[in-house]
Amino acid sequence: MLDDTARTLASADNLAALTTLSACGQPQTQIMWVDRDEDHVVVNTEVGRQRFRNVEHDPRVTITIWESPAHTTTPRCAGGWSTRSPGPRHVTTSIP
Repeated sequence: MLDDTARTLASADNLAALTTLSACGQPQTQIMWVDRDEDHVVVNTEVGRQRFRNVEHDPRVTITIWESPAHTTTPRCAGGWSTRSPGPRHVTTSIP
């Protein structure tokens, strides 16, 4: 469940660092835009991307969202990939 700070930051135009684990356990971090839906951080990725393959293999992820432009508030959300909503080329996932 997201706290109020995480909800606010995920709803605004802020960047986030998504860290996933490769098949060999190596962490991989990508900077991206995020959003939220109810009490989940929402990430959009294409099915063929490495980050998608990583969470298919190991659903453990962390997300750090920082406030633009000051970058002073940084909640960290850790958990597992909870849902997957496939579209024609993209997958939207939510992280509790």
